Amino acid sequence: MEHDAAHTFCGLPYELSNFQGHFKCDKSVMVGRPTDWNQAASLVRAYDRVKAVGVDHSWWKEQFCSGDNSTDINVVTTEFTNVLPAIQGSPQSAITIDESAMTVTAAAGVTQRTLLKYLDSYHTDAAPDGYTLPAFSWFIDQTIAGAVATATHGSSFMYGSLSSQLKSLKLMDAEGNIRTITPTDAHLWKAATVSVGRLGIILEVTMMILKNAPIRRDKADISSNAFVDSMVQLQQQYVAARANNSLTSWAVWQVIKPWNEVQLFWFVPSNMLWKVTYTRLSPVADADAIKVLATDGASERSATPQGAYQQQAVKEAGTGIGIETNPRYWSDLYRVYMAMNVVPDTLPARESYVSISELENRMSSAWNSYDQYEVAIPLSKVPDCMKAVNEELYGPVRGGMASGCRHC
Repeated sequence: MEHDAAHTFCGLPYELSNFQGHFKCDKSVMVGRPTDWNQAASLVRAYDRVKAVGVDHSWWKEQFCSGDNSTDINVVTTEFTNVLPAIQGSPQSAITIDESAMTVTAAAGVTQRTLLKYLDSYHTDAAPDGYTLPAFSWFIDQTIAGAVATATHGSSFMYGSLSSQLKSLKLMDAEGNIRTITPTDAHLWKAATVSVGRLGIILEVTMMILKNAPIRRDKADISSNAFVDSMVQLQQQYVAARANNSLTSWAVWQVIKPWNEVQLFWFVPSNMLWKVTYTRLSPVADADAIKVLATDGASERSATPQGAYQQQAVKEAGTGIGIETNPRYWSDLYRVYMAMNVVPDTLPARESYVSISELENRMSSAWNSYDQYEVAIPLSKVPDCMKAVNEELYGPVRGGMASGCRHC
């Protein structure tokens, strides 16, 4: 995270737990804090099972822990000598922009926030308002490598997840060798771009960038029934478009285009949804959008290697006072608090697209423990699913279930 967005419950780089001190790995698992790639390679060769970690924006222990004993190690990517200065306010030490290629190369341990801030501030004759990533997530304090490896995403059909915005990456394999992987090796590229840490340690990523052009943000209040009805219409149009065309056809894109870069915030107890839409004032050609859619053994050791450490205990975040009572109150409070993030306006892309601020991250992460989960539903089935959810929440049979939700 940005140094001023950090808080006392974040386990790394000393303890293997998530950013709130939860989901701790077995305390015997070692923590690697290499300062350069050579030291990282030595750690990879010395331990049985190895996984990279950044700042652990994760709620899945089995995903980020490398193992369960002292022959396993998690290698932290934020402690390299070029990354620490970036975290502490000198991002140029770990980020390089190529304006002619419209790409940015960043060290794995750089956070999304640091990268976005640097791009935004990179003003040149070619880009007076700086640059930005084509699409990014609400939570932007993960490392860029972690966000890429887990297909972290915003709400763009056109640009997809951060993995879809990759141009190349450098990865350290199980033998400590550094490999540059590009789309020319199609099979390996597909595996490496969403590897969830299974193929090796990502050291560096090169991603596409766009000019930080103005984007209009609008917000409309809608009911859950209205949302379901709009999904039914979208489903019918989508199924018809798919009937005689491929997934990446012009017909399909025309159907889903109105929902490109649309975000929905659902306040369940109030039966209210915000539909937030974004309009690029310098739109990307449809033909370019369709192109994007188409991409749809251990060695023995006699001593602890340099850069490997035992874990240090970190206190975990607790439960916020009163959070377990009065769901309607908390839902309304979240709605008021969130409103400042979705005020209709025309702003540069970095400011227009919604993401959590440093202050919001620091306050919410330290105040109350929470988990986050995602469900992927085929577009052809979304209305059926949402109808069922709507009936469970507000229908006569299960009436009152909505009152148990604070915010969805």
